[in-house]
Amino acid sequence: MVDRAGGEKGALVWDGVGVTMLSQYERRQLEGIEQALAEEDPKLAAILRIGVLDRYRWLFAVLGAFGMACLVLGCVVANVVLILSGVAFATAGFGLCLRR
Repeated sequence: MVDRAGGEKGALVWDGVGVTMLSQYERRQLEGIEQALAEEDPKLAAILRIGVLDRYRWLFAVLGAFGMACLVLGCVVANVVLILSGVAFATAGFGLCLRR
């Protein structure tokens, strides 16, 4: 992020409630902590680097499969609501599963 004068302001960080701004000093401290963690325990650092989508990708695949099952069942019993909900679940599940 850059301010109007062209200088670097800091990094935006999610704190669980909202996005807060880190000063240059805080950002350097955070980078130092991250680097020390990566050197001390590389496996834990790799796990923590994985995003939410990667961590729950299996759940999105299950949601997509559930949507496909609803779609097929809706076609068999000729229920439009079941067909539409199956399309929605399958699209959301497989869309999130395949997202990079």
